[in-house]
Amino acid sequence: MVLDLGSGTGKICFIAAQGVGPEGRVIGVDTTDDMLAVACDATPKVGKNIGFDNVEFRKGRIQDLRLDLEALEAFVSREPIGDLDGVL
Repeated sequence: MVLDLGSGTGKICFIAAQGVGPEGRVIGVDTTDDMLAVACDATPKVGKNIGFDNVEFRKGRIQDLRLDLEALEAFVSREPIGDLDGVL
């Protein structure tokens, strides 16, 4: 397994995917929506070209890896937080 922190558009992840092979796994983490959009758009194309799909990208900040920002955004959109008690 390879974890690429600050993966950007995913170029290094796609290179690593070939190194770990079809049984391996590569996860790219970035906080920038534009970069993640490029990486996620390229993922199926790269998978098709190399013959297997073993790369995924997640939105997150390096200092908060335990926090899934996409899950938090979904929660906050359903349950608006108005004060500190709402966060807790």
